[in-house]
Amino acid sequence: MKICIPTQDDQGLESRLFGHFGSAPFFTIVEVDSGDLQVMGNLGLHSHPRGCHHVDELKAYDIDAVACAGLGRRAFAGLQEAGIDVLLPESGTVGEILEALRLGQLRKLSADEVCGGGRPGGAHGAGSGHGRGHCHGDGHGHDHSDRPARSMRSKVHV
Repeated sequence: MKICIPTQDDQGLESRLFGHFGSAPFFTIVEVDSGDLQVMGNLGLHSHPRGCHHVDELKAYDIDAVACAGLGRRAFAGLQEAGIDVLLPESGTVGEILEALRLGQLRKLSADEVCGGGRPGGAHGAGSGHGRGHCHGDGHGHDHSDRPARSMRSKVHV
């Protein structure tokens, strides 16, 4: 199984889960069985806000699942259409999320839990965020344009 985790930083297993799929500075991709780990910059970070280029980029990596705390309807639909499951971790580092996956503690995100894009009743509404701070937490509005896209490969053990 290959899983993608949107992360705040490029620290391998110590990378912290980012609050929202589309605006994550990095995607940490782990081949769970072999322990191969790759970190890539989010090339779609500064693209048109109505686009969902991240899903297209991830298709090339043969991802089986994305573990994220929040994402929009378009991203969710694109991942579902590509046959990529969306799993909901509570928080933590890549290593902690992989351990939760191994223990069967991650559940699939449902369509009614995705971010509503600022519409009344959606997850972006005032005071919402499903108690996880995923829609307006870590990093929204920060400029990461000075960060180069980086990639690293290493072995991790889960």
